[in-house]
Amino acid sequence: MDKMMIVFKWEIKKIFDNWQKAMAVILLPAAIMMLALNLFPVLINYLTTGSLNQRPIKVINAPDSFIEYTEDTEGTTVYGYEFIDLQDFLDDFSEDDKYEEMLKEGNIFLFFDAANEEMDFDRAVYDHYLELSRGIEDTPTGAFAYIGYDKDLITVETKVFQFEDAVMNDYIDSLKDYVGEDFGELNGDVFDVDGFNPVTKTFDYRSPANTGAARVIPGVLVLLMYYCVYSLACDMFAGDRERGFLRKLLMTPVKPSSIIKGKYMAIITIVSCSAVVTFFFLFLSSWLNRSNDAMSLLPFGMLLTPKQLFILLAVLPFTAYAMTSIAYNIVFALRKTDEIITNLQFPLVLILFDFFINMFRWQRPVWLEYMVPIHGTVAVLRDVFMSQETTGLVLISIISNVLAGLIVYNRTGKKVGFL
Repeated sequence: MDKMMIVFKWEIKKIFDNWQKAMAVILLPAAIMMLALNLFPVLINYLTTGSLNQRPIKVINAPDSFIEYTEDTEGTTVYGYEFIDLQDFLDDFSEDDKYEEMLKEGNIFLFFDAANEEMDFDRAVYDHYLELSRGIEDTPTGAFAYIGYDKDLITVETKVFQFEDAVMNDYIDSLKDYVGEDFGELNGDVFDVDGFNPVTKTFDYRSPANTGAARVIPGVLVLLMYYCVYSLACDMFAGDRERGFLRKLLMTPVKPSSIIKGKYMAIITIVSCSAVVTFFFLFLSSWLNRSNDAMSLLPFGMLLTPKQLFILLAVLPFTAYAMTSIAYNIVFALRKTDEIITNLQFPLVLILFDFFINMFRWQRPVWLEYMVPIHGTVAVLRDVFMSQETTGLVLISIISNVLAGLIVYNRTGKKVGFL
């Protein structure tokens, strides 16, 4: 045990004495992944519209209440607005199917209208609440707002859905306060707006944010964990063997199994710490995403409970153990460095494939998936973010990783004579 700890401490010290190597293993992958996730909405917008900038929503016949609302909420959403007078819109878009062409280009139009041509949108809303304040509960509203977009463009449709949820619903709620201030003298009730409650607001954002994170973070964590194992295994196992240093270590009075176990512990520790750092970067990225773009892979407000965070941290070392055993087997099953590197990349490709499957699937994994080493971790982490985790499935995933790691470690050790 003492010899194993000496090897463990020496490997850790060797990594962290070289700050460039430590950065490359722990911080750089997390930073690059966070940058890629944040650039994804920009890339999708460019592929859809041909522009790196978000196109403003064209608002036709905007009422004063909406203009005031956009001024009050400026900077809190990703949306920009271009206000167009109704007559100007009719003059500019009534010929040569210009409106349909702009829809196909990814433009979004927001129209305001009233059933009575003699009044505007705000007046129709005011009259509606006036009737309600007089006790006429079945009065219909004469105010209308509708959105024009091309439903064949999936990214545009997604933006419209989020716009309705993030902007229009909030704007409709604000109308009660906007028109309600004059109702007190009419024997009606003045509309009161509750004070800001940060706890309620946080949990309002948490559900959609965690749903989005469940599609991305499990695959990202597992992918970067294996990349870290891949890098460390090439250095601690393949690199030391090629340099002849591993042979010298094996000639010392220390048992070969203690040397391998010390290297194992070092890899598992560094990989687990790297995964925690990656998760912190992703958590930070979510909470810095104030614009909350509809195409964002990490929506604003991701949050885990203490129990969920504990499960996430608990499964990481066991997953790293299974990954390390796979890398250990590949390194000592081959002799040539280029063959080792090529074969170490094969599990990386499989994990990348698993990442995309998890990203685009909506149904919950079946229970057999939790028995698959490494993939079971992706399934468990997905359940954690979806608040669907169960103790039994978490234990199944951990046990499958441990058993797979032990079997591969023992067979490889016996084959190469380290046990």
